[in-house]
Parts: sequence; structure tokens; C-alpha cells
Amino acid sequence: MKNFLLTGVFTLIICLFCGFIISAQQQEKGKALTKDVSQIINRSCVTCHSDKGSGMAKMKVNFDKWQSYSDEKQVKLAQKCYQEVSKGGMPPKGFIKSNPGAALSPEEIDIFRNW
Repeated sequence: MKNFLLTGVFTLIICLFCGFIISAQQQEKGKALTKDVSQIINRSCVTCHSDKGSGMAKMKVNFDKWQSYSDEKQVKLAQKCYQEVSKGGMPPKGFIKSNPGAALSPEEIDIFRNW
């Protein structure tokens, strides 16, 4: 009975450990530009954040080079993108004033959150 209990505890520990490893690996995967995210980025971001964009903006994130970024960098930049759009920092208010179609709706911000 004691061996059975120890085997059960050991099996549980192994399962929890494997689940943790799998979860950590999934978090490290890159962030592919989904169709919805790509549409938003093309409309609201690439004017500045692309090879043809402004120096400072494209140095922070350049969506033309997204696929060349490491998985880790993609994850960090995707998180940063969501933080910026959710607090209203991106697109900048001055850009939205001259390009009203670049403003993100609450639904589009949710798309970034779920990305």
C-alpha cells in the first residue's frame, strides 16, 4: 500500500512538471501575425512601423521584419503592442487626428489582447 501511494505521488509530480514544461514552451513560441492582426497593423501601424516608416518608430518595431525576429522578441513586442494600444498610446493621437481611420475600436484592441 505504501509503494502504491508513493508511486501515485511520484506520478503526480511528474505530470505537474511535464505540464509546466509544456506551458513554458507554449509561452516562448513566437506570435504569428494573424489575418485580423495583420489587417489592423496594415491600417494603423505600418505607416511608421515598417521599412518605409520613421526612424524611431521602425527601430522599436518594424512589422516588415517581424518574421526575422526571434520567438522571444515577437512575444515581447506583441505584449508591448497590446500595452500601447490598450492605454491609447498607439497609434499616437496626432497621427489619428490626420488619419482618423487608424483609430482602433475596442474590438480591435481585444484582438490585440487575444493575439
